[in-house]
Amino acid sequence: MQEGVSVVIPTLNEEKTLGEVLDILEAQKYRPLEIVIVDAGSNDRTIEIAKQFDVKLIERDSREGHVEDTRKGFEEAKHDLVCSLHADCVPKNSQWLSKMVRCMANNTGAVRCPDLTDQDAWDELTMIQKAMDATARLEETEIEEECTECRFFAFRAVMFRKKALKEVGGVDSERYYRAGEDADLCHKFAKSDWKVKSAPTYVIHRYGSHQDSVKDYLMKTVRECEARGVNRRRYPELMKWGVWNEATKTLLYFGLLVPVVQYLSAALVVSKFGYQTYDAATNDIGVKAASLMPVFLISDVLAITGFWKGYITGKQSI
Repeated sequence: MQEGVSVVIPTLNEEKTLGEVLDILEAQKYRPLEIVIVDAGSNDRTIEIAKQFDVKLIERDSREGHVEDTRKGFEEAKHDLVCSLHADCVPKNSQWLSKMVRCMANNTGAVRCPDLTDQDAWDELTMIQKAMDATARLEETEIEEECTECRFFAFRAVMFRKKALKEVGGVDSERYYRAGEDADLCHKFAKSDWKVKSAPTYVIHRYGSHQDSVKDYLMKTVRECEARGVNRRRYPELMKWGVWNEATKTLLYFGLLVPVVQYLSAALVVSKFGYQTYDAATNDIGVKAASLMPVFLISDVLAITGFWKGYITGKQSI
């Protein structure tokens, strides 16, 4: 008999994409399959949509962060293989789960797959998403045909063996609130005897409703840099500083006032040539670079501040 799989989906106002994700999960050829949804207090149609499918629904309304929601979902899952899947990541096809499980052989503790953007998903993205945080394009990415060993994974689409997850220390929801738990587990697996593999399949990242504005982008930047600061402190042997690092960035931005120079340069370009376009993630979209310059500068400053906050406090908390 095949090993069972529990797919855990943390949700918070995911009505835009949850139905599409659940449709393709219910169409999976692999069985036995359990779908666990851990909702953090959605006030849109997320719960209504979830109840239309055969899922185990856990309503927490705790706002403890999706890291704790994912940990809780893994804890409640009944099968030995647990898969974290974000509610805006749509599996490729009905064979997605089968290909993920196939890579779980030979002392493998975790299996990931890429999250990509196809043309339909790309057309739905906002300008902010395209310019600042677009996932790799499907047509520009080479998908492996076999399971391959790798080191890094993200919680958007990754499968674990419960035994391996427990042995390396599990999902740390005490140090991580909304970001960094995947990088933490990458480092834990790197220090263990368990293998990490990449499956010959992918998910399409639809982006949901959480990155529609400049504010969303900036908050995401702070969260991720806080988490990087935490991990830099926890795993100094695995995260080398190098020449270009947060210390040199801090000096350039706050000591040498590099942002002032960038602002002046942008002003000169605009006065001479007008608003210029630049390539943002692909060749088919141009964005007014000069008009976005303040956003990038604010992002850099927040990134530095977030990093040192995480490094000093040892927690990701936003």
